[in-house]
Amino acid sequence: MTAPRPISPAERLSHKLSEAAELLAIGKTRLDDLIASGQIVPYREGSDRRISHRELLAYVERRDAEARAQNIAFQAQYGQRAARG
Repeated sequence: MTAPRPISPAERLSHKLSEAAELLAIGKTRLDDLIASGQIVPYREGSDRRISHRELLAYVERRDAEARAQNIAFQAQYGQRAARG
């Protein structure tokens, strides 16, 4: 019988704050700012604060949607000419 393979942080259902920051490729201070502003909502597991993987995915989806909307608005205002340089 083979030993179970270790689970990578990206496969976990919840993450410590340091893991969440690493997965998002941001610093701990930036993650603290996102939590303080309510953009990411942690929960308590004993004395630890954790963030569900679903919460991280939802944040990334909102961030990407916002970036797409800003890009569309930019294109509408400045046209394709600005995108070509």
